[in-house]
Amino acid sequence: MTGFLFSAMQLSVGCERRCANFSPYSMKLASTQVVLYTIGLKQMSSMAVTIEKATFDNFKEIVDLCRSLEDWENAYEDYQVYLEACGEENMIFLAAKNEDGKMIGFAALLKFPSNTATLGAYIILPDYRSQGIGPKLFDKLIEDSVREGRNIGLIAEMKMAEKYEKRYGFDKRASFDIDILVITNVRVSPAEVEHWKKEIVGPDEIELKKLIEFDYAVTRIGERAEFVKAWTSHPVGQAKVAIDLDGKIVGYAVGRLCHEKLLVVAPIYAADDTVARKLFLSLVPEHFSGRVKVFTSNKKTESWKRMLNEVAQVEIDCTVGVRFTKAAPETDIDRFYGMSDAVMGIL
Repeated sequence: MTGFLFSAMQLSVGCERRCANFSPYSMKLASTQVVLYTIGLKQMSSMAVTIEKATFDNFKEIVDLCRSLEDWENAYEDYQVYLEACGEENMIFLAAKNEDGKMIGFAALLKFPSNTATLGAYIILPDYRSQGIGPKLFDKLIEDSVREGRNIGLIAEMKMAEKYEKRYGFDKRASFDIDILVITNVRVSPAEVEHWKKEIVGPDEIELKKLIEFDYAVTRIGERAEFVKAWTSHPVGQAKVAIDLDGKIVGYAVGRLCHEKLLVVAPIYAADDTVARKLFLSLVPEHFSGRVKVFTSNKKTESWKRMLNEVAQVEIDCTVGVRFTKAAPETDIDRFYGMSDAVMGIL
């Protein structure tokens, strides 16, 4: 595996296809801020590296690259959702470029209203690693959030977690790790899904305020109403909400088709295994032949294997750690079946 902040890790077989039906967005970006560094190379020469605000095109480029290089779980459309959820001023997306203007590194951070931030999508291209570029990019990425006193969270490959703890103070550990699950050969029964239609509904049938309250009760990460609103209306996603006989919310999940062979179900919060199973199977298209990924708590992995035992194959691809700079949230682990966005470290 490649050492990284979670998102530059090789997770499984690389993917080569893009999301279907992609429509580019028209976006207004602030003027580019450039920071110039001179970085010593192994060959005892030097290279001028600029660190500047990344554009949507930079994001698309890194998504394309990492689908084959690192198998990230991103869609182009995620960029627009981040923009809607956080606002441009709270999206710190940076690109490292060499003197020829080639992007050789990328990193991203999102700020949330509760004085928190999450970061991810951190990668230095293989030919440019171990040359001091990564630390410069990381330092620039977090400097504003550190100055603002934010509680910053990330997902770290286990062998890299100690480095982030010692160098940057990401030493507050969640009570759980994240198992990346790859689920294949999912057999969905349309009759079974149809039977659940009164208890598994669309988000438009639920008061948004109640969904936001449920989200907070599970994650306990702080206020993120705009994120919940944007994520549950993702342009290449579908959200499902589980309700009980009294109409009370007992779970919700979002499925994003990152490309035609990769469906990501994230998050998935549920009252119990039965609710989680119904939400999951309601989001997988009939006859879907690709892979499904879930980023679950390691305390729920065995539950996933049991509840899908007869309808799918579940494998652990890898385990990553959840780290924060100030305090780890007291997440309701009983209802936490999967985090929202592993690439950006969003619970």
